[in-house]
This record gives sequence, C-alpha cells and structure tokens, in this order.
Amino acid sequence: MKTDIVQQAQDLISAEAVRNSRLRLVPPDSLLMVVRSGILSHTLPVARNSVAVALNQDMKALVLDGSVHADYLRYTLQRAATAVLRQCGKHGTTVASLEASALNRFVVPVAPLAEQRRIADKLDELLSQVAAGEAALERVRANLARYRAAVLKAAVEGRLTADWRATHPTPEPA
Repeated sequence: MKTDIVQQAQDLISAEAVRNSRLRLVPPDSLLMVVRSGILSHTLPVARNSVAVALNQDMKALVLDGSVHADYLRYTLQRAATAVLRQCGKHGTTVASLEASALNRFVVPVAPLAEQRRIADKLDELLSQVAAGEAALERVRANLARYRAAVLKAAVEGRLTADWRATHPTPEPA
C-alpha cells in the first residue's frame, strides 16, 4: 500500500465471489493498515479507502463510526508511526507484524470532530504544496543532469575552449 487514499484495488474480485464467500467488503472512509509485512520493520503503511475494498490477511481495517475523521486519524497514525511500530510490533517473528491487542490499546489524541476536519483539510492543502515542490525539484534535478551531461560532452569535444584556442595558437605542435 503505497498511497494515502486507496481509490482502486490492485486486484479485483467479482460480486459473485463476494456473495459466495465469507469475505466482507470494507466500506469507504475506513482506515486501512498493513499489519504483517517486512515493511513494518521501518514504515507503517496507513491509508483511507474511497471505495469499498476487500483485504487480505496482511491488512486490517478500522471501520469508523463518524466520531473520528478518517484523514485526521490517518495523519495522526502516520505521525505516530515510530511509536506504533515500537509499542505494537511483534518481535522475534519471521515476518514483521503488529499485534492486534497492542493496536487496540494504542492511544491517539482525538480533537473535536470539526477541529479534526480543519486539521485534515489544512494538512491536505500543505502537503499538496509540498508534493508540488518535490515535483518541481525533481524536474530541476533532471534538467541539471542533462545540463551536466551537455557540458561534459562539449568539454570532451573541445567546444568549450574553441574560441580561446583560435586566439592562442599552440607555439609548437604536440
């Protein structure tokens, strides 16, 4: 899970398969969390889903009741990722995982709902600006790499010093 908002599933399941199995779809605006994966040794993947999704055994969902804003909780858990991994991580297992009972005990600050919305909206706005800045920086880096390659090519081909060499002939041939 490499996104903050899951808008489309990686794999699809038919409506018939859902009807004919014990599978439950997670409703939109739930909080999705990876609970078993090697990535948990350093990162806590957390996202909100904007569409109904089915999860595998490596993920859990918090179906929210409306008293907590999904994006507020997502941002709160992303900020607290190090503490979540340290306090809820299972140690000594083959694959890094989070213990469900420890997650249930993990305490997060909960502001009034209207304040949660304002905080999440402001973070959306500011992080959008950060993403735009990062994209611009990547474009500049790509341009600098092309410029550097062009300068090196011109230097190797002797084009950088052509004017100087024309006005300063070599006294004796090399």
